[in-house]
Amino acid sequence: MFGGTVVAKQLLANFLDELSSKKERIRLVFCSSGRTMFLLVDSCGHFYFVDSHSHRDSGTIIASAPPGHAKAFTDWIDIMMNLHRQTPLRLGSVTEVVYA
Repeated sequence: MFGGTVVAKQLLANFLDELSSKKERIRLVFCSSGRTMFLLVDSCGHFYFVDSHSHRDSGTIIASAPPGHAKAFTDWIDIMMNLHRQTPLRLGSVTEVVYA
């Protein structure tokens, strides 16, 4: 794959930083390496990684990061993908989810 994980992480971090600066609530489905993830950006610019099912009494938010920390957030996603799915973060697709 062209660019590999470093390029994928930087592109995702740049994209999340751009969305964060808009200070709008945005919901995204992100597909990478055959995995689908649900990402949120809230109206304060924070990022959230949300799972599709609950985890005991902890709810569904798996990870969060404040504005300006998109690189650390994407590094964490890459580490979790390597640890739990044995695949690195790669270039993928992003689709905004809009609720009517």
